[in-house]
Amino acid sequence: MKARPWPTPDGPELTWSTENAGSVLVEGDGFSSTAPSGSVRLCPTGGSGSFCFPSLGTHVYRMTVRDGAGAVVLTVDKVLVVVGP
Repeated sequence: MKARPWPTPDGPELTWSTENAGSVLVEGDGFSSTAPSGSVRLCPTGGSGSFCFPSLGTHVYRMTVRDGAGAVVLTVDKVLVVVGP
């Protein structure tokens, strides 16, 4: 089931920033990035041009930070809950 669409520029925003990380992976429904810092408007499980058509439910976005040796030093989850109209 889909929620009411929202204009993509008005969607919820996920922002992250790291320092001195060996590598970074930020991923979740419809999004993935290896940038050490960034910001993105979320559109879980679907969009079309300037509108987002999100699926109802819980969508988890996870950031995993590794040191230069590849060991995980930090994991952070952010949760976006989309409810019906």
